[in-house]
Amino acid sequence: MTIYFWDGNLWQALETVRSTQYNLVSARSQGPGVYALLAGVTRPELTSLSPTEATNDVTTTLTLHGSQFVPPVDVELAGEIATYTFTAGTVSTDTITVTIPAGLPEGEYRVRAVNRGNGASDASLPFAIYRRIRRVSTTSSAAERGSGR
Repeated sequence: MTIYFWDGNLWQALETVRSTQYNLVSARSQGPGVYALLAGVTRPELTSLSPTEATNDVTTTLTLHGSQFVPPVDVELAGEIATYTFTAGTVSTDTITVTIPAGLPEGEYRVRAVNRGNGASDASLPFAIYRRIRRVSTTSSAAERGSGR
């Protein structure tokens, strides 16, 4: 949502402050004139994410970078079989963090951001979840081999 001012010749978009907590918007007055509050769909744009891969045995904090994130924001991980939706923990206009829980199926996913009730990012970014492979030691101690006597 943005507040616009009509100066008699053209509409000017004013720097608009939004409060989702109180469901209010405000802008600095331009003096007498006509003001309008206009709303539209704000689609988030993703530019990068970090990390780009994780293992499914631990919880992972995923950070998405981009623009036009308007809370509340959800993050979707779309795989071949299922799509998982998580509510973003920290949101600014250009960064989102979300906690990805342990236990998700391994596979290749596409990540996208959704401004709830407002619009989803057109682009998605790749994210992979792998199963941790436990290493088995190939060396044995002298006690395990015997003393050789």
